[in-house]
Amino acid sequence: MSNKINNNNTQAPLDFLQMNCYVNKLNIEHIEGILWQMGALSISILEDEDSKPIYEPVPGEIILWDQEFIKVEVLFSVDFEREYIESELTRRAYVAGNLNDAYKDLYFEVIKGRLWEREYLIDAKEIKINDNLTIYPSHIFLGLSQEDKVINKRHFIVMDPGLAFGSGSHPTTSMCLDYLTKIDISDKTIFDFGCGTGILGICALKLGAKSACFLDHDILALEATKNNLVRNKINLSQTKLCRQEQLVTDEKFDIIIANIFSRVLMELKDLFIKHLSYQGIMVLSGILSEQASEIQSHFSNSSNYYNPISLIETNNKDGWVLLAS
Repeated sequence: MSNKINNNNTQAPLDFLQMNCYVNKLNIEHIEGILWQMGALSISILEDEDSKPIYEPVPGEIILWDQEFIKVEVLFSVDFEREYIESELTRRAYVAGNLNDAYKDLYFEVIKGRLWEREYLIDAKEIKINDNLTIYPSHIFLGLSQEDKVINKRHFIVMDPGLAFGSGSHPTTSMCLDYLTKIDISDKTIFDFGCGTGILGICALKLGAKSACFLDHDILALEATKNNLVRNKINLSQTKLCRQEQLVTDEKFDIIIANIFSRVLMELKDLFIKHLSYQGIMVLSGILSEQASEIQSHFSNSSNYYNPISLIETNNKDGWVLLAS
C-alpha cells in the first residue's frame, strides 16, 4: 500500500503478482475490502475487457455496469504465494457472509518490470473538492507558478493516486474532505481512523487543526501517510502515527473521522465513543445509502458524556452517504 513516488529516473522496475478474477457487481465493495486486508497493493476495476481500469471514479461520476460479473485486476508483491492468496480469499469470503460465489474465474500472472505508479500518474488530474480545497497530483503541483501556490495556500493538498486508498476522487473520500472544509476545525484534535494515504487528517491540519492521530492496521499505509505529511510540509510534531494496539487508552479527540466499510464502523462503535471528547464530532463514511439507517440505529443506542449519539446524513453522492454527529 505504499504511496511513494520516486522521481529518480534510475528507479528499478518492479515485478508484481497480478490476480485476475470476475466479481459480482453487487459484491464489489465486500471483495475489494477483503483484498485490501490481505495486502493487495492496488485494485483495478475494468468496465469491460478492452477498457482502461477504473481506479477511483471521479466525483459525480456514476458507474453503471450492464454485465453481472466485472473483471478485477489485483496487484500483490511478487513474493506472495498464489496458493495463499486463493485459499485466504476463499476463507475470508466465507467468514464475511458466505461470499464464495461472489467471484469466479480466478487466475494469476506475473507482471514484469513495470513502473506502474508512473504509468498511473500520466492520467492523474487535479481534483476540485469545492471552492476551498483542491487536490493536486505532485507533477501538476510542481508546474504551478509561485503565485498559484500562494493563493489559498492552506487549502490545497498534494496527493498522488497510488497504492494506498485515498486520493480524494472516490465519493466517500471527497464527501469527507468537503465536510471538513465546512466546519470549525481550528485548534481541534483529529483522529483519522483507517487513514490510508492520510488525506483526511492532512486536510484537517491544513485547515488549522491542532494535531492529528493517524491510525491504520497496515504499517505500509502509515508509511504512505508519513510520506504525504512530508510532501505537504506538515509539521510532524503535530502528528502521531500508530496501529490500534498503540493507541493511548484514555486519549480523547475533538473530531473522529473514519472512511471505512460500514460493518467495521459498527464494530468500532465503542472504541470511537471511548475516544470522543465532550461535545466531539464523529464523521463516518464508506456507507452505502441502504446501510445508513442501520448505522444510525446502531449508534443511537449509545451516548457521549450522557448525550445520545445522533448521526445525521450530511451529504450523499453516487449511492454513498456521509453521517456526522
